[in-house]
Amino acid sequence: MEQMIKNSREQSSLGDKPVAVHEGSHSTPVDSDSSGTPSRLPSLSNIELPRFNWDEPGGWIRKCQWYFQVVYTIPEDQGVSLASIYLDGRAELWFQRLIKGKELPNWQQFIEAVYERFEGVDPSAILGEFNTLQQGKHTVDQYFEHYEELKSHMMIFHSDFSEGYFVTCFINGLRSDIKGAVILRPNRLHQALALAKNQEQTVGAILQLVNSNSKTWPIHSPKHYTTPKPSRINPTTTKTYRPLPKPIPKKHTPIRKILNLKVFRQTEGLNTRSF
Repeated sequence: MEQMIKNSREQSSLGDKPVAVHEGSHSTPVDSDSSGTPSRLPSLSNIELPRFNWDEPGGWIRKCQWYFQVVYTIPEDQGVSLASIYLDGRAELWFQRLIKGKELPNWQQFIEAVYERFEGVDPSAILGEFNTLQQGKHTVDQYFEHYEELKSHMMIFHSDFSEGYFVTCFINGLRSDIKGAVILRPNRLHQALALAKNQEQTVGAILQLVNSNSKTWPIHSPKHYTTPKPSRINPTTTKTYRPLPKPIPKKHTPIRKILNLKVFRQTEGLNTRSF
């Protein structure tokens, strides 16, 4: 393996490169500068893959993938061999330890190992975070910025995911007051972003109007009513009730006594007119 890398480096220094994408003649495009003089643009075959020591591993991997798709087409099993030529410093030492006594990893295994070592991120954790990303209290622009950052990582490991998948994940993470106006309409991510920002402005205008109207009306504090507390009765004491006073009878002369006195006077021949 080390001999193959050494040979590849010697070929790179001599100018030998893999087969270019375009077949046939490779005429360099001609352009004109500000003075009108024709100037030649650099050919794709002259573009070098950037070197990698240890910083920004995600950006370097994305450039490698673009390089293998646009500049040179090589079999997938040769991607690691070519990329390893452009490792420097700590990255080169790490790669030598990685392949020592082992088979050369394939491209997917290689980029996952680079991410875990230099990005400190588990690729499976990126997928979980992306699927559960929520807007929360952030603005749509702030949410989209974080979404785009995670999506760039996702595209490295899951480049076969469809556009519909990424649009759905973006919409699902929006707040409920914005999601309703977006969920059924867009087919592209830029459409979903535009609709979400428009709905955010609409919601903000409504809230501002409600807040301004609430300040013009006097706010009355609700009246508080206190319920009377029940009187405390000592269960050991019994209530005593005074009897009602008896009515005083009216004074009158008994009829029976009058009749008896009248009969007595008649029998005695006394005068009874006084009755």
